[in-house]
Amino acid sequence: SVLPVGVARYGMTSGLPINLLGLVGEKGTIHGLDHFGYSAPYKVLDEKFGYNGATVAAEVKKMLGK
Repeated sequence: SVLPVGVARYGMTSGLPINLLGLVGEKGTIHGLDHFGYSAPYKVLDEKFGYNGATVAAEVKKMLGK
């Protein structure tokens, strides 16, 4: 009830995307993981799995059709 209807929503989680579905809605975009088991320093994993500004910017632009 806090988030207005009709607003584009983007969510990012280091867990399963399904956990944010209720917040971003069916038309929103969620960046999350659908796999487990990798081991490395978090900075290496963040870059490998797209947890960075460049990926967020690209996904949001795509979501907004820009």
